[in-house]
Amino acid sequence: MSDIILETERLTLRRPTEADRATVIDACNDPAIVQWVPRIPNPYTGGDFEWFLHTFVADGWDAGTFSTWAIEHEGELVGMVSLDNIGSGQCTLGYWMTPGSRGKGLLMEAVRRVIDYAFAADGLALERIEWHALAGNDASARIAQRAGFRYEGLLRKGEAGRAGRVDGLVAGLLATDERSPQDWQLV
Repeated sequence: MSDIILETERLTLRRPTEADRATVIDACNDPAIVQWVPRIPNPYTGGDFEWFLHTFVADGWDAGTFSTWAIEHEGELVGMVSLDNIGSGQCTLGYWMTPGSRGKGLLMEAVRRVIDYAFAADGLALERIEWHALAGNDASARIAQRAGFRYEGLLRKGEAGRAGRVDGLVAGLLATDERSPQDWQLV
């Protein structure tokens, strides 16, 4: 799959590049990202960025199985959003934001644009997008709720945390779902 650039009123979503190195390394060492995204190495180094850029991103785009976009606002990298494990009509949505960019509505704008692309007939034409997070990651859950994801359950010890298995949350969004904000009644 070729690189796909997506745009919104305030954002450009593009393939990550070498120019993003310092911002990605700083962001991936942020305590909130370290706490809630255990698949990101800690500490996150230049070697980790090289693997991310030249293996994960490049191979994912080339194979059409992972699409990772750098979220750019006013010429600066402010976060990442990705569609992972694309296949059989579905994928998993993931995202993070730099500390100084949180709370400005930028991530919600990026997520909505990626969802539009994922479901569009001239995009990926997917039927389902899943969202997963560690239980307690309320900031991530709020984004998924506002994007219209339906809460599907608590996965007891369903996620790998930094110190072992932890509870996880899962939600789903279908192409046919109305994308109105959801009010999850978490157990």
